[in-house]
Formats: sequence, structure tokens, C-alpha cells
Amino acid sequence: MRSAVGVICAALMVTTPAAGADVVVVQRNKTFAPSEVQVKVGDRVVFANEDEVTHNVYSPTPGLEFQIRSQQPGQSDAVSFSKPGALEVRCAIHPKMTMRVTVTR
Repeated sequence: MRSAVGVICAALMVTTPAAGADVVVVQRNKTFAPSEVQVKVGDRVVFANEDEVTHNVYSPTPGLEFQIRSQQPGQSDAVSFSKPGALEVRCAIHPKMTMRVTVTR
């Protein structure tokens, strides 16, 4: 005989839609690591500033634009993607900081 908790957990697993995955991109030494990631529609890319300086993370890619703005050391921000495509990510403060995100179905 199943316990009530086990039955409830099993029911939740069946009826709750799966959430997207998180992929962490670390900012350290004025670089993105990794410099290229692939995610699926609905996934989130978490930009974690582990640097000693402020960053301004954004994408200028048409149709996939986003802007985190001022991101202080120790701060993390997540961006999710609702459609597939390839985008470039940059830091407005440090022009040499670039990376690529590919979003698939």
C-alpha cells in the first residue's frame, strides 16, 4: 500500500509541466565562461558575476535582444529564451567580453 505522500508526489510528477533547465555562465577576469553554450527554448542562462568589477550584460541580436544592465560583483541574473536562434552576448562596459548562445527547440 502506498503512503499518501508517495501518491501525492507521483501525481505532481505527472501533472506538473517540466521547467526549463538552468545553464550557468560565470563572469570572471572580464570574460564569460564558457564562451559558448547551447540551451533549449524555455531554458534559462544564469549570468553569475564572480568578477571584482561591474558588468552590463546584453544581446544586440535582432529578435533575441536582452539587457541585464548594471550587474554588481556577486550578483546573478537569469535570462530565458522563448524562441530558437543564435545570439551574441556582450558586456557594454568591457567590449572584449563576448560569448555565443544557441537556442534550439
